[in-house]
Amino acid sequence: MKIAFLHRKSYFNSDILKRLRITLAQHEVYEWIDGSNGPIFDIEVLLVMGNVGRQLLNGQPNLALIHNVSDGYKEVDIDAASELGIWVSYASAEQTGNATSVAEFAILPLLGAARHLGEAVASLQCDAVQPLQIGLALSGKTVCIIGLGSIGQKLVDRLRPLK
Repeated sequence: MKIAFLHRKSYFNSDILKRLRITLAQHEVYEWIDGSNGPIFDIEVLLVMGNVGRQLLNGQPNLALIHNVSDGYKEVDIDAASELGIWVSYASAEQTGNATSVAEFAILPLLGAARHLGEAVASLQCDAVQPLQIGLALSGKTVCIIGLGSIGQKLVDRLRPLK
């Protein structure tokens, strides 16, 4: 099977490609950088972390499935895919475990800012001992969460004990 991974160039996405090539070693896996021409014209499966518009779909006559590696369909032209008989899928952040890891990672900068982590690390790296400001507690503070999808809900669950 011919599979392409369409993505924006980054270390994170290159790492995903490396893992895909290992996991899907019995298939041909091609890299496709978002905004460039496709590597070949007979791709059967397209794994995406980039824009998939009508023009791209029209140029892939054998394409049967588009799977968004991230959550949702927002970057895929669903109307064009439907008209061409191409299936579109994704694995929700809840299913992949990504919602949990993103929610936990979101707490890191909150704690770092409240406890002046940057200053603390800097004081450890210099010879002069500088008094650190006393950090603020997150307890009793209000956090604005925009969107209560799977990630937002996981974040609420993790912040609730800090009330």
